Order: sequence, then C-alpha cells, then structure tokens
Amino acid sequence: TCFTLLILIILDNIKLRVKKADKLYHKSDNQIKMKKIRPYQMHLDHVVILGDFNINRKNSITILFTCVGRRVALLAAFRKACKQLKINCTIIGTDTTPLSAALQCCDIKKIVSPVNTPKYTQQIFALIKQHDVDLLIPTVDLDLHIWSKQRDKLMRLGCTPLISSEKVIATCLDKRKTYKELLKHGFDAPETFTPK
Repeated sequence: TCFTLLILIILDNIKLRVKKADKLYHKSDNQIKMKKIRPYQMHLDHVVILGDFNINRKNSITILFTCVGRRVALLAAFRKACKQLKINCTIIGTDTTPLSAALQCCDIKKIVSPVNTPKYTQQIFALIKQHDVDLLIPTVDLDLHIWSKQRDKLMRLGCTPLISSEKVIATCLDKRKTYKELLKHGFDAPETFTPK
C-alpha cells in the first residue's frame, strides 16, 4: 500500500506538472537554446526528479528496472499505480539470469552483463534508445553511482533516472555518515560509531 501510494504521488505529480510547460531553455556552448521537451520537477526530500515526460499527450510511460531480481511486488505496485492514473505502462526489466522472478513479470526482458563490466552501461543505454525509455529505476546499490554519474546523458535522451545525487548516495551507503546526517536534521537514530 505504501509503495503504491508513493508511486501514485510520483506519477500523478508528473502528469499534473507536464501540463504546465512544453519547452525547456538550457545553456549549451554559452548559448541559450530552446528544446521542445516536456519538463517537470518534483522534490521528494533529497530525491530530485527532473525529466522529459509526455504522459499528458501520449498517456503512456516506459519504465526500465535494472537488476530487477525478485522485485515482483515493486513491479505490481507500479502497474497498479499506472492503472489508477489511466496511464499505459510498459515495463522493461534487466538481469544477469533468465531465472529472475521479477523478470517474468516484465513486458520486455533483457539479459545483460554484470554491473561491474564495461558492457553493462552500453547495454542499458542501447535499451533506453531502442525502446524510448521514459524512466530508469535502479533497484540495487551496485549501480546507483553509475546512473547518478550518467544523469545528464540520460536526461538528454529523454530518460529520467529515479535516483538521488551522488552525495546523497554516498551518505546512505555509509552508516556513520547516515547517522550524522540524521542527527543534523533532528531525527532520532541509534548511536553509530567505529570501535577503536
């Protein structure tokens, strides 16, 4: 239920904001250029989503889940949210094995190389271009840094990575940094330290 609610908030926010504009001005080579895309921007705490969606016009979305593994419930929650919003949803899943449970629930299945190989990012970018992917959702810690660093390139392709900044990822992957960050913002947290 919580998953579905969060996804509904994200997708509904996209659908509402996309009505407000269909042009984005950006700087390139010290010149202002106009690009006909549909921008929206939404902040979920430290997560910033900014991308090129056109749900309002084509009423559909293509989502790519990397390292989809056993996340059957996650895919089901996205499908449910899209159905409630009357958005046609195409789900693409990638994994290193055809035996992945969630891969069986995807509309398009793709076996890819392991995350730590050079071929991995090439294969994902090829999928994004081939299927005109709107939203990229990494599902494991292993490729969070990869796609955070590739954010600008993904955005140029019209694909939004649902991922935090490199700084936030680095904090969340370190228990001590997470503890300090929580205290800094007034959250109670179990005392965390490194034994000497």
